[in-house]
Amino acid sequence: MTWAAKPSILPADIPTGAQIKEILDRIEALSNEVGISVASVADTTTSATYVSFAGTASVSITKVQDATRLRVDLATTAFIATGDSEGRFGVLVGGVDYDLVNWDASTLSDREGWGGFVYIPAASVPAGVYTVQLRWRRVSGAGTLTRQTSDWISLSCREVG
Repeated sequence: MTWAAKPSILPADIPTGAQIKEILDRIEALSNEVGISVASVADTTTSATYVSFAGTASVSITKVQDATRLRVDLATTAFIATGDSEGRFGVLVGGVDYDLVNWDASTLSDREGWGGFVYIPAASVPAGVYTVQLRWRRVSGAGTLTRQTSDWISLSCREVG
């Protein structure tokens, strides 16, 4: 665990209210996870900068501790519709885009699965409520990044020590 100022309670000590609250907050942080697993909506992009996925592609998490990180995981499918391209999936959290996974698709209309994760540093996300918005962008090439209703999105976020 990487929490600062861990409570120190000896066996004969009676914990203070503040120490009990700290312990309960830590237990809550250890089980603090949200996620979605949904069918995609039809969506395309050729943007060189991150744009949000259309449809339901975000989760909201209430981060309990200042000193914990967020771990975001993604599994999804997509394909290139019109030409060789390199794409990237990421998430927007607290006004900052974080990269999750880079993908290179050189076969047109060849749907593939992609997965990745990112740890967001504690200093970037103090305790509070955050929306984790799935995003994507074209990194290179001239193709159109494409998702259809037969594609799937699994996105999760959890608070970790």
